[in-house]
Amino acid sequence: MTDIDSSRLFKRLASCLAHIGKRDFFETFLNIVEDVVRADQCTVFSYISELPICYLSYNPRTEAGDRLLVNEYLSYGYKADPLIKYINRSSLVDGFAVFTYDELKEEMNQEYIQTFFKQPGMIDKISIIAQDRGETLIANFYRYNENGKFSRSNPELREAFWRIIMHLLLLHYSSKSEVNLKSPLSTLSDREREVCEGIMRGLTTEGIAGDLNIAPSSVTTYRKRSYSKLGINSKPALFALCRKN
Repeated sequence: MTDIDSSRLFKRLASCLAHIGKRDFFETFLNIVEDVVRADQCTVFSYISELPICYLSYNPRTEAGDRLLVNEYLSYGYKADPLIKYINRSSLVDGFAVFTYDELKEEMNQEYIQTFFKQPGMIDKISIIAQDRGETLIANFYRYNENGKFSRSNPELREAFWRIIMHLLLLHYSSKSEVNLKSPLSTLSDREREVCEGIMRGLTTEGIAGDLNIAPSSVTTYRKRSYSKLGINSKPALFALCRKN
């Protein structure tokens, strides 16, 4: 958590609370990610099954050459993630814990550090585990080298802030809604999401264009934009990202 005007922060949190169980929740939540946490990338994974399931993947950084961390994590990286061993309820206080990159670095093997930090140019990470409502979530917030490490606020305030954030996520993902709240596609615009859903239905670029009444070139643009936001670069990666969602 970084310094921010308290009235602005409360408005952000109140907006999130008001949109729990709705698709608009993601827009309000990402406002907090960008304005309060000031993270360059954010992911939320569920660990209630043998393999992690991605609920949220957001990366506004779209420059060519960025590493596709979510795809690599779901493919194999989770096996070496030191956070996994802390998921057991008996190792957490009130089903909650906060970890920084510096605290976990000694528990990471060199391949993991090289793949998920050095190669993509990551300098810092904050991870929060929260367990409640039959769900186990880990939210990760990253910073790139050029933006420096996260600033540290008062420890008590920081813990309170992260508890609020994780309770908002737990409430949201446990809400009953006609909308698939657990799909990482929920962070996309309506058109971007429709293009991705068309891809997952097996439609060609021309088929999606016909369905949405837009030009094939527009489908290509929306696809590229969606993949950049999600941190992926291919159709197989899209299917892997949306597994069981």
